[in-house]
Amino acid sequence: MNPSAKPDRPIHWPSAFQFGCSVVALAFLASGAWLLWIIGFSAVFASNWASLEPLSPLLMAVSFFGIALLLVPSAYYALLRLLNKPAPNMGAFLRRSRPVLWMWAFPWVILIGFLASKSAITSILILPIFHLFGVGLPIGWVVYLATRNLPLGSPQRMWGVLGSGLALAPLLISILEGIAVVIWLALGAIYISTQPVLMTKLMNLVETAQYAPPAPEEIIQIFGPYLLKAEFILAALALGAVIVPLIEEAVKPIGVWLLVGRPLSGRAGFAAGALSGAGFAFSESLLLTSNGADWASLVVVRLGTGAIHVFTTALMGWALAVAWKRGQYFRLGAAYICAVVIHGLWNGLTILTVFDQLSRMQNQGVEPSPLNGATLMSPLALFLLAVGALVLLVLFNHRLSASRRAVGASDSSLTTEATTADSEVNSGEKML
Repeated sequence: MNPSAKPDRPIHWPSAFQFGCSVVALAFLASGAWLLWIIGFSAVFASNWASLEPLSPLLMAVSFFGIALLLVPSAYYALLRLLNKPAPNMGAFLRRSRPVLWMWAFPWVILIGFLASKSAITSILILPIFHLFGVGLPIGWVVYLATRNLPLGSPQRMWGVLGSGLALAPLLISILEGIAVVIWLALGAIYISTQPVLMTKLMNLVETAQYAPPAPEEIIQIFGPYLLKAEFILAALALGAVIVPLIEEAVKPIGVWLLVGRPLSGRAGFAAGALSGAGFAFSESLLLTSNGADWASLVVVRLGTGAIHVFTTALMGWALAVAWKRGQYFRLGAAYICAVVIHGLWNGLTILTVFDQLSRMQNQGVEPSPLNGATLMSPLALFLLAVGALVLLVLFNHRLSASRRAVGASDSSLTTEATTADSEVNSGEKML
């Protein structure tokens, strides 16, 4: 052995994991986008550009492409770390882009997208591009409000945390929520088996659908009375307003969970949580607004959802970092409950609104809906929840930024001294 030869540099396994996950997600998303493009444009030429049917797969294809595009920096920086090469910092470019001004472009994006959606040709040619900006601009602005003057860490860590929220969190949440839905359906099947009349109607509907699919209005008239029963509404609320928030608020900060065991200040945890939550909000909003119908209104409605996701995940990121640093897991539990309650209120109000609309369709305006009060109050309550989340996000950022300035910490550092941690914890306690 040559004594002058340098020993092989050990593999940095976290970077290898980051690179591998990013590449696998990129391959899946790129393949999905390509397949959806083929399906969409095949439908375009089959309908001679006269139908909106191809719009949904085209919007979905652009959504996959947009998510994949944001995963590229994660793979790139992880690869540089594995190759032991210096990594350029994109922070200066992001600062020059003036994120605070992004929201000024948002109304124009919505207006142009709304006008484009009025025609089959313009919706197919223009709307897919504006779809990315319509969803991405407000989420980017919220992230800017949450993370300004807070440490984002190295470019590899920043993009890795964002990528975890973009791809890994939706995957894990989909699996866990899928299991929950299967359990709920099994319980529903047991309930249906105890209702002979409902069972007969369901079997008749299945037999009829084999020859002529019934119209949605017909299905609502048949099953509406059963769907509006108190036990069904409570079951839907239990799933959507309790189980789903419990799952999502635990998994959304996956980008922070992956930093366990590393020196992470409360400020850095808050910023990392905001990035992870923004990634999840971006993926979810892109996919849920890709059906093409009422695009502008759906994107505007998703503004509040994005603010909720970013705030609750940032709160969890702060609580995780503080718990790991100081061992105060009671505060982590309190933050988790707070995040679940906020998310549950949002989902619960939305579910009640849907049931009220179902009741109106069932009664066809003959009788007032028993959930009429929920519908009247839901828009205002949802608006107040979204604004409250945004205000709390800004206040938390201000408190944590002030604690950094008080101890003279560096903007680019992810670690802090014990005095910094004490200041951050006290600031967070005042907000909670």
